[in-house]
Amino acid sequence: MIKNIVFDIGNVLVSFQPEKYLKTIFSDEKLKEQIYQLIFKQEEWVELDKGTLLLEQARQSYIKKRPELTDYINRVIDGLFEKLLTPIPENIALMKELKIQGYGIYLLSNYHLEAFDYINNKFKLTEHTDGKVISAHVQLLKPDYAIYHYLLKKNSLIPEETLFIDDTLKNIEAAGELGIQGIHYLDHKSLISELDKREITISN
Repeated sequence: MIKNIVFDIGNVLVSFQPEKYLKTIFSDEKLKEQIYQLIFKQEEWVELDKGTLLLEQARQSYIKKRPELTDYINRVIDGLFEKLLTPIPENIALMKELKIQGYGIYLLSNYHLEAFDYINNKFKLTEHTDGKVISAHVQLLKPDYAIYHYLLKKNSLIPEETLFIDDTLKNIEAAGELGIQGIHYLDHKSLISELDKREITISN
């Protein structure tokens, strides 16, 4: 029987679509791809998630690598939180309803320190949860087993009574190897269907 439901944040509760964001800034496809690879696909992004680097440090590292792109890098970084991180209202509402129904609600996400502070202040996610494990706070990343063990131990959760919702399949698979049930998130409608299969019924 499921007693606890754990939500990923990125693309489950808060949209994260960097390529769409960059399209609002750059019309030149080649330039857009250069910036995408530089900012979102380098080691700095992993270090931000892991909490071993802050955004301003990452900015300077990007500029050092590609000084000729400084103005573009600054433009992307300056709008990063406000333009890139937007709520997924139907899923936040779902999380709130499940909390009201009596489920333990938790967050487990790979997220930057400053980005998490921004979304939590703006969208009040932790007001509706019983606990959280954010990668940058603990310097562990999904799908490392250690972060799941940390979640379970910190919150005294039993794996078989815990359901994890994440948009990345490898994260679900890693959790499953520890006995945590999982739903690979695709969209809101399919999530409701998957919850219903587990006799977790949503009233609205």
